Amino acid sequence: MVKEFHLRNTYVSYTKAQIQEKEGQLKRDYKMLKAAKQQSGSSWNEKRDMVEGPPAMWANLMMAFPKIKKFNNNKATFPLFDALGELYDGSNCTSLEELQEEDEPQEPPDNVVHEVNEEVDDALTERNEEVLQRRADTLKRN
Repeated sequence: MVKEFHLRNTYVSYTKAQIQEKEGQLKRDYKMLKAAKQQSGSSWNEKRDMVEGPPAMWANLMMAFPKIKKFNNNKATFPLFDALGELYDGSNCTSLEELQEEDEPQEPPDNVVHEVNEEVDDALTERNEEVLQRRADTLKRN
């Protein structure tokens, strides 16, 4: 997976650990939103890819998931929810590491690894979303 990521994103390189951390963050966000969707009074806005609900519901969720407050606003969309659901709930596969081929290199060459900053982190998030969407589409076909 790391090798594929670097082939598709030649302008930036990340270590396996950095990619796994971003995947872990996406998985945590998915689980929080899945719990939010199951709360009484919540609804999923299909057009905006976000959870909606009354303030009391959000207060309860923030007690269980303090980091969910980032999704409690009008701009907090999560378009990967369905794809991540397929990935995490629709198969036995639970992480990107498990999807890697055993013969693929695990680390990019040292001379192309760069420090992560916010701008690059945003680019990684976008590219991860695309990679996860493709992976979910592949899993659906299998």
